[in-house]
Amino acid sequence: MSNISSLYVPPAGPLDADVMLVGEAPGADEEAEGAPFVGMAGQFMERYISRAGYPWSQVFRTNLSKNRPKGNKFVLLNDTPELEAGLKELSEEIEKVNPNLIVSAGAWPMYYLTGLTATKGKPGTGITNWRGSIVEGSGQFVPAMEGRKVLISYHPSYVMRPQGFGNHPVFFVDLKKIPGEAGFPEIKRPYYHSYIDPANLILLAKEMMRSEWLTVDIETFGNSLACIGFADSVERGLCITYECPGGWEAAQMLLAGDQKKIFQYGAFDINYLHHHYGWVTNGYAYDTYIAAANLMPELPKGLDFLTSIYTPFPYYKTDRKTWKQAGDQRILWEYNIKDVIATHWVAMEQMKELETLYEAA
Repeated sequence: MSNISSLYVPPAGPLDADVMLVGEAPGADEEAEGAPFVGMAGQFMERYISRAGYPWSQVFRTNLSKNRPKGNKFVLLNDTPELEAGLKELSEEIEKVNPNLIVSAGAWPMYYLTGLTATKGKPGTGITNWRGSIVEGSGQFVPAMEGRKVLISYHPSYVMRPQGFGNHPVFFVDLKKIPGEAGFPEIKRPYYHSYIDPANLILLAKEMMRSEWLTVDIETFGNSLACIGFADSVERGLCITYECPGGWEAAQMLLAGDQKKIFQYGAFDINYLHHHYGWVTNGYAYDTYIAAANLMPELPKGLDFLTSIYTPFPYYKTDRKTWKQAGDQRILWEYNIKDVIATHWVAMEQMKELETLYEAA
C-alpha cells in the first residue's frame, strides 16, 4: 500500500488574490471536501486571519503537495513524484495569481519556499527562529518564488496541539502583519545609518549624549570586549570596536553620561564592563528583558523573539556566528549595530504598551 493518497486536492480562492497561503499537504477533511484548509486546522487558520483583519475569502489557499501523505506525515512526501508535481503546480499558481504576499504555514513550506532552515541546515527545521519574519523567497524548489515576499509562521495544526498551544498569541501577532503587507510586493526593511569607528567619533558621541534615551549593547571575545554599540534612535547606530585607537574613551564618556540608558538584559553588559574594564554605567533606566517579563511573562524574552514581535527586522541572529566562518569582523560590527537599533525599537514600542497598560489600570 502506498504511503501517499492518489486523491488530488486542488487549491481554492480568487485568482487575483493579494495574499496566498501555502501549507504542507491536504488532510482527511480536505480529501473529503476536495478543498484545502477546510479541516480543524484550516478553520483555526480562517478564524485567526479574519481576527487579524484580513478577509479569508480574499486569500488563495494551496499546499506544497496536492496529495495527502499517510498519517499526515509530510516527511513521506520528500523525494516523491507527488511532491515534485505539487511544487511544479505551486510555481504555476504563483505566476498565475501573482500575490503581493505569500504566507508560509509551517517549517516545510518555509524550507521549500525560502530555503531557510535552522543553523545546522537540516530541512524542515528552524521555524521557531524564523517565524514572524518577512523574507525573500527562493526559486530553488519553486522557481516562481524567486524574490517573492514571504511571511513565515507556524502551521495551525502545531498551534492547536498541546506542545504548541502556548504560541496562540505569537501566531496571532504574526498573522496581524498580513493586512499591512498585502497591498504591495516589496520587502520594506528598517533604514538606519551605521557608524563603525567613524573619524568624527567624539563629535558623534557628544551629539548622542544630547538624546533622552541611549541604548547600549556589547559583543565580546570571552573576557575581551569586541565592540560596544550605541543608538539614540532607530535611525542611527554607533559601533566602537577594539580596533579603534581612543575609542574606549568615547565609550566611557557615553556610558557615564546623564542620558537614560536602555539595555537588553543589562545586568550582564553593565557588570561585564565594570568587572573587566572598571567602566561605570550611569542612568540604567530601562531593560527590554525586564519589560517583557511584565508585559508577556509566559513568552520568551530574548532579543530575537522581541525583535520578531516589535520590529520589521527578520531573524538575523545567525550573523553572530557567520562572521567567524567568513573571517570578516565587519559582519560582527554590523550585527552589533543591528542589535542596538533593534533593542531601541523594542523599547520604544514596549513603552507605548506599558503606558497604555498603566493608564487602563
